[in-house]
Amino acid sequence: MTTSNLPLVAVSGLGRGESPQPGPAVIASLKRRWPDLRVAGLVYDALESGVYIDDGPEAAFTLPYPSCGGKILLQRIDEIRERFPFTVLIPTLDVEMEPLLGLSAELAKRGIETMLPEADAFKARNKQNLPQLAERAGVLTPRTIAVHDPAEAAEWTYQLGGSAMIKGPFYDASRADSPAQARAQASRILLEWGGPLLIQERLTGEEYDLLAVGDGLGDTLGSCAIRKLVVSSRGKGYAGITVGDEDLHRAGTVLMYALKWRGPWECEFIRTKDGLFHLIEINPRFPAWADFPAAIGTNLVAAALRQTLDLPEEELYDVPAGKVFLRHSVDIVCDATDFSRLAVEGHLFRQPITQS
Repeated sequence: MTTSNLPLVAVSGLGRGESPQPGPAVIASLKRRWPDLRVAGLVYDALESGVYIDDGPEAAFTLPYPSCGGKILLQRIDEIRERFPFTVLIPTLDVEMEPLLGLSAELAKRGIETMLPEADAFKARNKQNLPQLAERAGVLTPRTIAVHDPAEAAEWTYQLGGSAMIKGPFYDASRADSPAQARAQASRILLEWGGPLLIQERLTGEEYDLLAVGDGLGDTLGSCAIRKLVVSSRGKGYAGITVGDEDLHRAGTVLMYALKWRGPWECEFIRTKDGLFHLIEINPRFPAWADFPAAIGTNLVAAALRQTLDLPEEELYDVPAGKVFLRHSVDIVCDATDFSRLAVEGHLFRQPITQS
């Protein structure tokens, strides 16, 4: 793509707080490859801090929550495109994926390209379907049971030896070291995220992530594997180091082939003391650390955009092992009028803040 024919792109998920969202990392990677690319941030709250950073989006728009339904979401998309006629949509939040898959035909009618997998592949990697997928692909995974109430969560935690991971359908994972803790955690997650809950056998070992982009035919356009060095209380990787483990990449390759995945995903694994990798979950989007491989020469976000637009591929170099990312917090400065305009009017066109 040249400067004259760059598309307008919309990216969701711009929060960068305790549980950082992927949107700012996606935007950063896109602008590494195409500095003149114009991007709109799609947010659910004017407090999503990625709106206000210097290298953030040129515009921002509020969206209705996915639970409001497809008709309302499409209406809002049409309103946004009157002001910012984007032709590429990059969703980065798990909770958005299923509603947008249901709207894929309507989005296509509007000329909007998306980085979304096929519906069958998306369903096959759902947390409750992970055991069947792992068996089909020949990959190990912890025992996982779908339940719908706290009493079931407590009972299955007891069946799993008194300790388990309690997971929500989209977000949140809490360790329970007794049936009573499982009941309490299940009640909290059900209240916040709904069901079904996933009760997963708890394995101990080192945590690994594999970011990859699929071509929709079973092949991988590029990938980056990391071992988590620092994990937050919510299970987020706050530091990681690139690794070149052949077994880890092989597991990702067979999963990609099994699902014929299109677009980005993040596979999470635990490597137990016996050296075996166990698949924990597959997130159907870029992770919050998506710009890390781009910063060291392998821009997977740019590759995904090229694949989405059916543009010729560019060579992707293997990610070198031994590179480390460290997440840290900074204070974002913005003008109160910008924040108020986005919160009240639902849109903002902004200029980056310059430091003197």
